[in-house]
Amino acid sequence: MLKRWDPEINDLKVFLNALNELINEPIPRNKRGRKPKHDLRSYLKLIIIKEATKSSLREAEIKYSKLICKERIDHSVIHYWEKKFDYSLIERLVKSLGNKIEKILDYAFSILDSTKFTSWNKNLIEFHLLIRKTKETIYPVSIAFGSNFLTPLRAIVNGKGELFIDSWYDNNLILKHIFKAGYIPIVKPNKSRNRKYWRRKARKIWNNLKNRYKQRWIGESIFGSLTNWLGDRLKTILISTTITRIGVRIIAYLIRIYIRIDIFIIIFRHARTAKKSENLY
Repeated sequence: MLKRWDPEINDLKVFLNALNELINEPIPRNKRGRKPKHDLRSYLKLIIIKEATKSSLREAEIKYSKLICKERIDHSVIHYWEKKFDYSLIERLVKSLGNKIEKILDYAFSILDSTKFTSWNKNLIEFHLLIRKTKETIYPVSIAFGSNFLTPLRAIVNGKGELFIDSWYDNNLILKHIFKAGYIPIVKPNKSRNRKYWRRKARKIWNNLKNRYKQRWIGESIFGSLTNWLGDRLKTILISTTITRIGVRIIAYLIRIYIRIDIFIIIFRHARTAKKSENLY
């Protein structure tokens, strides 16, 4: 894989090519109301580019709307669609992209963790990430928004090997889903909860493998990367807009992971070299 600081990772053309390749499935629209002027994928790509480049709505209108939609899109329209893309769509897209990357990159173990981002008026938006650890990097494969104790169930996708989770997830129902999904949960015991079948089963694993639990900190680095790259305070007021911006930041992170995979870069360099050769003749 390419290093994080390789200049081609920040090449806008490379990012757009990867974006078009990864987000190619149609997005269903609400049948009520007037049909959108452009395909919903175009609006979504425009929002992703805006967040990936840390641009404002007006900058996205001026710099990127013609590039994506072939004509200038007013910043108010971009913001309108930020409000309209709901959390379920974002969760499906992250799972889809995570699955595509997982087919290319194998992984050693997984981590399930959560964090909270703050909106402009200090509302906290919590989300849970299921993260894969490979030899070279880490990447998320699913996301679930919400603070309810059932929310992590939406983030659990089928997998293998060890899954590191903290004591917040030491819940009989959550552990049942984790076992059924094919993982070996290494969960720090929560002593304040009653033991049941799946918790007793997880406790036996903990007693044998608790020295492995120190690997859980690796999952925190994704949250650190997102904070360093894009900040942890979003200039939003509406919850729907906040969720969309968090979600597309995760999607932008996945796209950068995809770009770092050598196969994609080799294809892009070959296409660019071939185009230059054509221009010479």
